[in-house]
Amino acid sequence: FLFMLGGAFGYRVPPDGWQPEGWSPPLKKKSLITVHHVHVRDAYKTTSFWLIWLVLMLNVSAGIGVIGIASPMLQEIFGGALIGKPDLTFAQVQADPAFKASAAGIAAGFVGLLSLFNIGGRIFWASLSDHIGRKMTYAIFFLLGIALYAAAPSAAREGSIALFVLCFCIILSMYGGGFATVPAYLADIFGTIYVGAIHGLLLTAWSTAGIV
Repeated sequence: FLFMLGGAFGYRVPPDGWQPEGWSPPLKKKSLITVHHVHVRDAYKTTSFWLIWLVLMLNVSAGIGVIGIASPMLQEIFGGALIGKPDLTFAQVQADPAFKASAAGIAAGFVGLLSLFNIGGRIFWASLSDHIGRKMTYAIFFLLGIALYAAAPSAAREGSIALFVLCFCIILSMYGGGFATVPAYLADIFGTIYVGAIHGLLLTAWSTAGIV
């Protein structure tokens, strides 16, 4: 709350036409970045807004869906294999206090790893989007997410803990990356003046994902 207040009071809106001293706009304009500014009351009436909304909702539902069940999921799928005893089932591991504690500790490490990829993804994907474009970045989120979710059950059947964990770590990186990239994506599509309010509207995709 205090940091947000400090940020809010610290911001200043520059006058119309202001630009940094010595700066000149690039001669070549990128085709997918607008030079206009769409008002918030018009942005949500466009197809572009709802397509971005939909992809963000799918991305977030995937991310928070994994976070919510990450620990029990890993323990139930791999059972004793988590603690070097592949012959033990999940129920057998849970019946032994020592085995149960070991498996829970490893699963907690999995959750921590997912959190790191969530954070790292915000930096990685947002930076990458500056080079390949936001539309391409979100296309990767959509298609790669499908591929990884399809691959995860195969990794589980093969007993490959490393591949299973890698699939979900990448998914969580895209969850964080989706959040970090979307404000710039909205600015590209709708301009910068009203992007804060438009972003606020778009975050209804997050709350919808939570319900889903």
